Amino acid sequence: MRSNIIKLWESDQSNIPLTLEVLNYLQQNSEWTLIEAFFARLTLTIKNTPEILVKIIEIQINQNQYEQAFINATLLNEVTNNHPLSTHYLILIEYLQGNVANVLSYNNNLQLLSETKLIIGRALYIDNQLEQAIELINSENMSSSAEALGLLSMLYFDLGDLIKSSSKFDKALRLMPNQFDALLAKASYEVSMHNMDRAVPVITDCQGQQPKNGRVLSLLGQVQLYKIQLMDAVDTLSLASKYMPEHIGTWHLLGWAYMLTQQLILAEQAFNTALNLNPNFADSHGALACVAINNNQVEQSKMLAKKALRLDSNSFSALYANALILAHEGKKESSDEMINLILSGKTDLTHKPYLELIQRAVTSHKK
Repeated sequence: MRSNIIKLWESDQSNIPLTLEVLNYLQQNSEWTLIEAFFARLTLTIKNTPEILVKIIEIQINQNQYEQAFINATLLNEVTNNHPLSTHYLILIEYLQGNVANVLSYNNNLQLLSETKLIIGRALYIDNQLEQAIELINSENMSSSAEALGLLSMLYFDLGDLIKSSSKFDKALRLMPNQFDALLAKASYEVSMHNMDRAVPVITDCQGQQPKNGRVLSLLGQVQLYKIQLMDAVDTLSLASKYMPEHIGTWHLLGWAYMLTQQLILAEQAFNTALNLNPNFADSHGALACVAINNNQVEQSKMLAKKALRLDSNSFSALYANALILAHEGKKESSDEMINLILSGKTDLTHKPYLELIQRAVTSHKK
């Protein structure tokens, strides 16, 4: 088949549909070496034909040849007089290379395709402009797009609107059962609702698509922490922090996993990493206060807990540190009362497994 179609093309090399047929065939069969050789045989006139340029760009993007793809997308933009499809490829290539600022520079372009606006929406998400991303996506009629619905489900989840998030990921997964963003939003939702057994198969589906995704690994580590699978949690969260080094929540989970396994030096390192990412995050100071009291550094612990509570009077880790301080001072009844108060409050730690975590974390401090 391969030799036949190429021989046919050799007898009619200016035939654009036939040239596309050869390229499609080679691409479908992953004949990448032959594709390079075939590119070299195309005349400049054929190469600069919009239809051929589009196919070449698609193949180069597929092969991560972004620099050459960008050159050809720029050429496509010239020969098509700024056609929206050429702009789409320019923005896509910038996004795939992580050039978020360059992607966002196109945000005010009124001639963008809906698919292109989705890419800009993702860039806005990365840039932590969540409301703007939602506004942009909702400005288009993409109610039948599983990708748009999946992205919206993550945006709404991160804004804390669980009702809208669940509505969007339900719709997305009905349209496309393996839509990654929707699966990730659903897994995040189930974990946030403490439905760990329901979260696990969804997390597994996410891992099947993106095994090195830091957010997926962080969710899995959280489930393991919840289920008191502490060493597994340490391993998983360590890996998550490698792939997502700027995610404060993952460093906190890892720090607690270390503390619950009595690896206090590593716990302190993890919490300090979180603190360096955001010096004004109360729970980082509170968590370090917990480490300090476990190291019998009472005054240091009190100072850190006080600072955390100035930043956030409801800081779980600071309140917990104060409970540990009371236990250290022999005030067991007051310590127990404070722990019960923490567990009865509006925190994520409201289920029995987390009570067990706290009970395991409390160490006996002897005078």
